[in-house]
Amino acid sequence: MMDRKYWEKVAGKQYGQLIFDVLGNDSNGEIVKAIQQIASPQKTVVDVGCAVGRWLPLLASSFKKVHAVDISSKYIDTAKENNRQFKNIEYLRADFFKVKKEVPVCDAAICINMILTPNANARHACFTNLSKTVKLNGHLILVVPSLESAVFSQFIFNHWNSKSGKFDPTRKENSATSKNVFDGLIELDGTFTKHYLETELQFVLKTYGFQMLQATKVEYNWDTEFTEPPNWLTTPRPWDWLVVAKRK
Repeated sequence: MMDRKYWEKVAGKQYGQLIFDVLGNDSNGEIVKAIQQIASPQKTVVDVGCAVGRWLPLLASSFKKVHAVDISSKYIDTAKENNRQFKNIEYLRADFFKVKKEVPVCDAAICINMILTPNANARHACFTNLSKTVKLNGHLILVVPSLESAVFSQFIFNHWNSKSGKFDPTRKENSATSKNVFDGLIELDGTFTKHYLETELQFVLKTYGFQMLQATKVEYNWDTEFTEPPNWLTTPRPWDWLVVAKRK
């Protein structure tokens, strides 16, 4: 399950040093485009795992009402402070990996790199709660780490060292040491993180009552994977999966 004490500790440190900035690194703005496509001044939306609230300005400007939810009270306080100019945001501390708290049913939900736990039961609880939170015919925007990208990044790392003629132990490698690749568990900076196949996402979402409408690559630069990547390392680039789904 998710550890609230851990996230309170993380929230007390510099956010940018510990948590990957998806908004700042989405090189093609794919997530913003997806949100704008489903947004309406007549709709409500919940930001599940809002953290410090980086997505809240866009959501508050695009929807009638925003419910910002996070497991950490420190993140909630920071999000409030960062977005105090918006009067249509309601804040709630809740753990989506347990029994759903008083989270209103909304027209849409966004969940960006939050369902990362290696605990399968906790992931089940979160997807169940997402299903209960999104209205019928409402939309879910989900961003998760790509297992295909993690494997590709490891291939690139091996190729890089082969190309240089030696293995450089000082070279930082953020991408992947597999615990169990068939479960999508990849070790990142000492923590096992759940990664997803595109076809896996389609199956999982269907299981919880969602129809996948699109799956798009959110591409990042190679310096998000490696320290000082070589000049020849261009495209294809590493990516997360961005999924837009409809509650059926």
